[in-house]
Amino acid sequence: MRPTGPAHAALRTPGRPEVGPAPRAVADLTTGRAVRIGRILLATDFGPESADAESRALELAQRLGASLVVLTVVDPRGLRRPGQPTLRVDQARALRERQVTALVEQARDLGITASFLVWDGDPGSTVVAAIEAEGADLAIVGRRGRGRLERAVLGSVSDHVVRHAACPVLVVRSEWGEAESESDGRVAPA
Repeated sequence: MRPTGPAHAALRTPGRPEVGPAPRAVADLTTGRAVRIGRILLATDFGPESADAESRALELAQRLGASLVVLTVVDPRGLRRPGQPTLRVDQARALRERQVTALVEQARDLGITASFLVWDGDPGSTVVAAIEAEGADLAIVGRRGRGRLERAVLGSVSDHVVRHAACPVLVVRSEWGEAESESDGRVAPA
């Protein structure tokens, strides 16, 4: 499924260079080889479960000298929730754009070259498409901490991304505040 809406929106700050420092190498835990991480894609819905992933993405981008692309996906199916007012897609998009703009500005204040994407669609497949389109070397996603049965019944965006992404994926569990890397190309700082 091809995402709709603006494909890429970058915030540019006058006087700041577009090119960040040279990326640092990290160790691929499955092969032991050094891998350069120059571009990190953070997928966030700005929910409480995403806060730790957002912090971890900022920390890693700064430590590794990597650029950061912040992706947020507006899922039209998730806009209707029992007992809550229904948002239109344009309203949800405007809210997400305000949130992502604040996070990108925070990254830039830390000296990180940052941009953002706001796409519509199914979150799992849209995150995977953005990873490919942006040429990410590492993806970072949050995880709600659902049990195996609940994930099997309801599905999981992080599980989908781990299974289908073309790059290593760092899954940050919000309930424990720890990170686990769940892909074939596991990474850890070298």
